[in-house]
Amino acid sequence: MSAFSGDVSARKLAQTQVAAYRPGLEALLRVALSASKSGQAFDVEREVTMTLDMAERHPHYVTVVAGSGERVVGVVVASIEPDTDSAFILWIATTPDVQRQGIGNRLIDHLQDSTRVSRVTGYVNLDDPVAVGFWTARGWRRVHPPPQRVLMGRGL
Repeated sequence: MSAFSGDVSARKLAQTQVAAYRPGLEALLRVALSASKSGQAFDVEREVTMTLDMAERHPHYVTVVAGSGERVVGVVVASIEPDTDSAFILWIATTPDVQRQGIGNRLIDHLQDSTRVSRVTGYVNLDDPVAVGFWTARGWRRVHPPPQRVLMGRGL
């Protein structure tokens, strides 16, 4: 796999623009979820559909894409808490050919700059050393100790 050499820019999408980007975003999130250890615990198709449905319809969801020309190479979807300066990252993903090239950092920086949030949180799979390394390098730390309980269900 060759390194990506295009000029990549990040931009926040208006909610009305998410639908136009949806095919590329679906493909990107599917690949990222299928490849990650955390994705093994999810129904990938359901997660992708639910996330993008909310990004299209819910006014507190923000989608930032990174791309070169028409090609989307990264995305972050976050929920901005109303009347606060807090965001919760639902998903961040980049295509394999641009990983470790600063695209994820650009996505997070643009999210913060375009929304003016100062507090950003999200779940990180502690079994994924790449994810832990990415967030640790950004200065993130554990907010809570490891969970003492897990979500369980039947017939989901």
